[in-house]
Amino acid sequence: MGYTHSKEHSSDEYSLLTHAAPSLLTWHKQLGHLGYGAIIDMARLGMTKGMLMDLSTTPPVCEHCVLGKQTKNPIPQAHGGKWAKGPLDIVYSDLMGPEDVPTLGGSTYIMNIIDDYSIFPWGFTLKRKSDAQQVFQDQKT
Repeated sequence: MGYTHSKEHSSDEYSLLTHAAPSLLTWHKQLGHLGYGAIIDMARLGMTKGMLMDLSTTPPVCEHCVLGKQTKNPIPQAHGGKWAKGPLDIVYSDLMGPEDVPTLGGSTYIMNIIDDYSIFPWGFTLKRKSDAQQVFQDQKT
C-alpha cells in the first residue's frame, strides 16, 4: 500500500512526525516515579542508549509522588484517667472479626491486648469470638 502526495498543496501545510520523544513526565512514570533531576542526568550523561526526551515543557507536579511523600502527624501522648500502678492493672483490648480469610490454623478473629503500665502489646488469633474471655484470663494468669 502506498501513499501519494498531491502537488496542489504547498509543503508547509503538512507536517510529518515519525518519532515523538517522550516527555519528562512520561519517563518519570515509566521509571517508577524517579525524580526529574535523576532522569535528566541519565539522559545528559548518556547512561542509557537512545533515551530521547522532550524537555520543551515543564512537567506538572506528580500527584502520586506528593501523596506518597506525605507523612502523618504523631499522635500526642496524652493520657486521660488513672495510670496503672503495676503490670496488668489496666489493660486495653480490641477484638476484631470475623475476617474474610482465616489463618492457616482456622482462626477468623484477632484480639489485641495492651498493658497500660508497660505499654506492651499482645496479639492473639481466635477461632471463635467466645474464646476471647478464656484467652484474656489465661494471659493475665
